[in-house]
Amino acid sequence: MSFPPQNNHHDDNESNLDLTLSLGGIFANSNTEPYNPSVHGTKTDRTETCPKSAPELTVQEPWLGQFQWSPRQWEASTSTATGSSSPPPPAVLPARKKKRKATAPTEKDNKDPIIPRPYPWATNRRAMVLSLRELEERGMETITGQVRCNKCNVVYELEYNVKEKFREVAEFLAGNLDLFHDRAVDKWFIPPVLTCKYCGANTGEERENNVVFVRPVEATKKRSINWLFLLLGRLLGFCHLKELKYYCKHTSCHRTGAKNRLLYLTYLGLCRQLDPEGPFDD
Repeated sequence: MSFPPQNNHHDDNESNLDLTLSLGGIFANSNTEPYNPSVHGTKTDRTETCPKSAPELTVQEPWLGQFQWSPRQWEASTSTATGSSSPPPPAVLPARKKKRKATAPTEKDNKDPIIPRPYPWATNRRAMVLSLRELEERGMETITGQVRCNKCNVVYELEYNVKEKFREVAEFLAGNLDLFHDRAVDKWFIPPVLTCKYCGANTGEERENNVVFVRPVEATKKRSINWLFLLLGRLLGFCHLKELKYYCKHTSCHRTGAKNRLLYLTYLGLCRQLDPEGPFDD
């Protein structure tokens, strides 16, 4: 018994219809459209026309007063945003210094150059002594000065012959004037050790160790310094720097420098005062 062949064409149409309906439902529920090159362009076009995701950074200028940035922060922000350096902010000018008002001269600056004579062998000018000729005319062959022994605490006077002591100093200075180089030698910078005539201090072992007990008495006022006594006894090395500057100031000498230079100028100046015609030109 034979059966007639069955027609499956109707079944295939139904399966295709179901598939079409299912796909249509998917696209109908989707918000995206299928890719179409003619509408959306190629991949390269889409990359170039795609807008930047990050917004452009805008940097406001600090000199407009909106931001108070330091120059280093400003340089870092502009180089990060634009990749190029911007002009620096204007330079800040320093504040002008106020002019100092002229002060009136004080009593210290207006000292009278004329003073009472502190010693018979001194003049009425500060740090000035009489010359050898004037001393001879007045019959002054010797001068005196006070010294103090720090061991027995006794103050007494020493006496020097003017011509003899000055000859010793002048011959040494004139014979070695080219070797000083405007500086006092150790022989002047370190005064000779004196022996106390009361207790005998600075004798024997004390003299060998250069222990100084006997020193000139310091003047209470610089105008009362016994310059001629210190010169003849080669005791100017005991003077302080301010006292040497005082001498140079009132004798028109250059008073800037170390102590050995001012000491040299003091020796040289006093020798000129005693013998203005002597060989004491530096």
